[in-house]
Amino acid sequence: MTADNNANSSSCPPILRGIHSALGPTLLNQILQSRILLVGSGGIGCELLKNLALSGFRNVEIIDLDTIDVSNLNRQFLFRSHHVGMPKCVVASEAALGMVPPLVTEDGKVAKYQPHHGNVCDNTKFNVPYISQFALVLNALDNVAARRRVNRLCLAASTPLVEAGTAGYLGQVTVIHKPSGTECYECQAKPTQKVYPICTIRSTPSQPVHCIVWAKELYKLCFGSKIEDSMLFEDEESLRADRESVEKEKEQEEAEGNEGNKTDNNEKSTNGDVAGGGEKSTYMDTVKELRSLLGIIIESSDKSSPPSANSDEGILRSKAQEALTALFATEIQKQIGMDRYKTADKVPVPISSEDIAK
Repeated sequence: MTADNNANSSSCPPILRGIHSALGPTLLNQILQSRILLVGSGGIGCELLKNLALSGFRNVEIIDLDTIDVSNLNRQFLFRSHHVGMPKCVVASEAALGMVPPLVTEDGKVAKYQPHHGNVCDNTKFNVPYISQFALVLNALDNVAARRRVNRLCLAASTPLVEAGTAGYLGQVTVIHKPSGTECYECQAKPTQKVYPICTIRSTPSQPVHCIVWAKELYKLCFGSKIEDSMLFEDEESLRADRESVEKEKEQEEAEGNEGNKTDNNEKSTNGDVAGGGEKSTYMDTVKELRSLLGIIIESSDKSSPPSANSDEGILRSKAQEALTALFATEIQKQIGMDRYKTADKVPVPISSEDIAK
C-alpha cells in the first residue's frame, strides 16, 4: 500500500490525514521515507523529536554525548527521574518512537529511531560520508564548537541543515543550504560562550573552560554565602522525589505479569538508580559539615548542622581533607564505575589520598 493510499484509507492515523490534506500526497510520501539526523536531544532536541514523530517521520537518527541530569527534568519533557544518569539520546529515541503514528507502508518497513551516544566531533564515525546519507540535518546543540562542526560537515556533504541551538539564554534558528547560497553558521563571528549547561559542567566536562567553571561552582559550594547558588548543590527535596519515583517504578515492575517486560524494565530501573535516581553525591554531606566548621551559615532548607566558628584547627584540617578526598577521589571513582566518562576523550584520574594529605 502506498503512502497516498494510506493517507486516504480509514485505517490511516488522523494526524496523517491532516498532513495529507494540507501538504499533499507527494510531500507526505517524502516525510514517510526521508532519513533525518538530529544532533542533540536536550531542551530543543526533545521538542524536535516530538514534532518529528507526530508529523510522521519514520527514519530518524539521534546523536548526543550527554547523560540525563536532575537539572534537565524541569524542561526536557521526554525524561523522568528514573532516567537520571542514562544517555539522553537513548531515552529520547525510545520516547519519540512511541509517538510515531502507526502505519503499514508498502515496503513493510517499521519506524526506526536510532540513538548514537557519542560526540559529533568524532571524525571516525560522524564524517562527510555519514552526513551524506541524510535528506536533512537538524541541529539542537548548546555549544559553539559542535555547531561549527556540524555546519562544516553539512556544507561539505551539500546536505540541508536547520541550525538551531542555544548559547546561554539566547536561542537561534536558521536554514543553511550550500546549493542555495545561504549564509552558513560561521559566516558571521560568534561571541565567546560564557554560560554553560549545568549537565555539561556536572557530568561531561570536555574543555578546560568547563573545569574552570566547575572550580568556580565548587568555591560557591564550599565558601559562598548561599550554598544553593552553586550548580553542584543537591537539593534534598529533589533527591527525595527521585527516590520515591524509583521505588514506585520498582513496585510497578514487580506487579507486572509479563516476565520479559519485567526483565527489561528492571534493567532500566536499575540503571537509573545506580546513575543517581535519588542517590546523593559522595561529597555533599562532607561539604556541609566543612561549611559548618568554618562558621558559614547554610541558607537552605537543610539546617541540620549548626555553624561553629571556633572549631579546633586539627578537626578543621581533617574535615577539609575528607571533603577533598570525597570530591577528587571517591566521587570520581563512583562516576567511572557508572561509565559516565565512557565517551570522553580522557578519563579523569582520582587523586591519591597521599597527594591530598600533602
